Amino acid sequence: MPPKTVDDEPLPLDLSLDGAEADEPLVDSVYRALRDAICDGRLEANRKLAQIPLAEYLGISRTPVRDALQRLAQEGLVRAVSWRGFVVSEFSSRDVLDIYEVRIALEPLAVGDAVPRYTRMDVARLADNCASLAATPVEDVGRLYDLNSEFHRELVAPSDNRLLVRLLDQLWQMPASLRLFHAQAALGTALKESVVAHRGIVAAIEAGDVELAVERTREHIRRAQLETIDALDEPAR
Repeated sequence: MPPKTVDDEPLPLDLSLDGAEADEPLVDSVYRALRDAICDGRLEANRKLAQIPLAEYLGISRTPVRDALQRLAQEGLVRAVSWRGFVVSEFSSRDVLDIYEVRIALEPLAVGDAVPRYTRMDVARLADNCASLAATPVEDVGRLYDLNSEFHRELVAPSDNRLLVRLLDQLWQMPASLRLFHAQAALGTALKESVVAHRGIVAAIEAGDVELAVERTREHIRRAQLETIDALDEPAR
């Protein structure tokens, strides 16, 4: 039996296009507003998203709404439901498993290649990122996501394997990664543990210990994977 859709509840009052840039195409503004609302949970799983009500709510025509929904469908954040339009896709343990399995396979490999190539400036940037992450309020999830993704991008940037670096960068750009981070943010200890793990990786890099840096990276990703899956499964227990 397919999941029950949420049809009649009002849309979030803070879903708007107020933050759109003046020269940004309207479809991009709509896409970003819907993407962010899905990723942070304002638009919950199985919520129906029909073009006409959304267009009326946002005070715009149907065309940019339709195009934005189709883009979200391509990225897996919504799914088409025959003639009924779209609904917000569920975010499951399988999604978490897939994202982290790719990272576990690729990121330690890139770190192992990067460690011998780090400069003192590279290490200083990683240390500064850790300090900024620790100082950011837990409520500022958007800023935390930017800092966290920046750390992991900088972590692999010195690698000589440019394809590997590009693949990992593309993973961080996926909306599913932002949605995953919001799920992690719901864990009370996630931020503190992440800062500790990041500092441990930096310490291994400073010591020039390739094996330790690789192992700490792998353990950090694996621990985050298991904790997030556990959090997603908890309501069903």
